[in-house]
Amino acid sequence: MNKNKKITQETIAQHLNYSRNTVSKVFNGNGGVKERTRQRILSKAAELGYKHPLLEDEPNDELLGVSEKNDTIHLEIAFVCHANSFGNSFWMPIIQNMERHLSQNHCTMRFVIVEPENEQSLILPSTLTIKPLDGIVIAGLFQDEYYKKVASLNIPLVSFDISRDLSGNNKICDVVMVENTAASYQLTQHLISQGHTKIAFVGNRDSCQSFYERWDGYHRAMNENSLTRNNELLLNFKSSNKHFDTAGFYQQLLEIDELPTAFVCANDNIAKYAYQLQAPPYNLYKKMTVCGFDNTPELTSYISNHSTARIFADELGQALGEQILWRIKNPNHQFRCLRLCVSVILK
Repeated sequence: MNKNKKITQETIAQHLNYSRNTVSKVFNGNGGVKERTRQRILSKAAELGYKHPLLEDEPNDELLGVSEKNDTIHLEIAFVCHANSFGNSFWMPIIQNMERHLSQNHCTMRFVIVEPENEQSLILPSTLTIKPLDGIVIAGLFQDEYYKKVASLNIPLVSFDISRDLSGNNKICDVVMVENTAASYQLTQHLISQGHTKIAFVGNRDSCQSFYERWDGYHRAMNENSLTRNNELLLNFKSSNKHFDTAGFYQQLLEIDELPTAFVCANDNIAKYAYQLQAPPYNLYKKMTVCGFDNTPELTSYISNHSTARIFADELGQALGEQILWRIKNPNHQFRCLRLCVSVILK
């Protein structure tokens, strides 16, 4: 630290990635700031040498905010998602295990539902803005600008998956993901080894980073084999609707001269729609070979004999809980991407 540089409230805000308004509230004695946030600001101010009457009599152990002696944390974490995350066999184990981990660490979890119209209008739920929070976990498929809107609150943030434009060096928060590319590559190679040469990837590769990586694994496998290199086919979403359906799937296939013999689907939900092409009113296939991703009960019970990639939801939920607590303790570290391996199931 340059000793000749004047330490201001703006300096403190930049070090903590807080807004100057939040820092100002602490030193002006205004309300609306969580006690943990207040203590962190005072601790950083003292560390930087900021001069203020509040710092003269503040005991050092109180400035830690979190009790470093026993690691006991009393925090409130928001889980931001869409309404369809509840009752969903993919999301519920993740939510339950994240909540369990946070509870074990003396944290409470606040559920925050984002309505589609509010997402489109970039309106944050009042539960995120009225009462101060210690951290936010966001999960689901949101548009770029909404992620940025949530990040603008300057509250420690972790996302499960992220939009493509906010990945890599463009991160705005920590991201927890699973290993997508290698798994999709292995699933595609499995289809090729079974003699399939006309294989389609089904899903919007640009809707999120996970789907893009799953397409990339498919793309790499197809390009490595001379028999499949020129037979790539991407069945993408044609509308702004984030969800695939069998009718849209069917219409795209009618425009193709030679139907694919196998499908690599971006997730199990899409794979289920693919299988429905065998049934009325479509009757497009007598037999289909389809790979999914996630190993969700909906598809497993619908079709037992399919290849997919199993995501370990219990570990994923715990990882989200661990990462948000780590980010709260380490607000100045570089953004991180944590990846969990999956188990490929070949049939």
